[in-house]
Amino acid sequence: MESNIINIIIIHYNDIITNEEIPLFRGAIIHSLEKKLLLFHNHEDNGFRYSYPLIQYKRIHGKAAIVCLKQGTEDIGELFTSNINFLTIGNRSINPSIEKILPRRVRIHIWDQLFSYRINRWIPFNSRNYHEYCKISDD
Repeated sequence: MESNIINIIIIHYNDIITNEEIPLFRGAIIHSLEKKLLLFHNHEDNGFRYSYPLIQYKRIHGKAAIVCLKQGTEDIGELFTSNINFLTIGNRSINPSIEKILPRRVRIHIWDQLFSYRINRWIPFNSRNYHEYCKISDD
C-alpha cells in the first residue's frame, strides 16, 4: 500500500447560492482576480487543462464554497490578495463574506488490491434527469 498526504482548504461563505448559480459564482471569482492563475479557470492558451480541478467551486449546505487541493491551496492566496469587495452573480451583487476556512491534511492510500463497492440511488444524467438534479436541495 502506497500513501500520499495532500493539503486541502475548504472556504465556506455566508452567501446563499442555488445550484444554477455555481458556474456564475465561479465566473465572478475568476473575473475579480487581479492575476488569472491557471488553477482558477483551467484554460490554457492552446485549450483546456485536462486534469482534476485543484480549485473547485461548490454549494455546501446551500452556501457558496471553494475547495482547494494540492497546488490549489497555494494559489488560493491570490483570491485573498485581490481585495474583492463584491461579486456579481447573475443579476445580483453580493459582498462575499467568509463563514469559515477549514484547512486539512489528508492521507490518500493507493492499494494493490481491488475493492468491491455498490452505488445506491444512482440516476444517470440525461437532459431530464439533470434538470431534476438541479432542483435538489443539499440541506
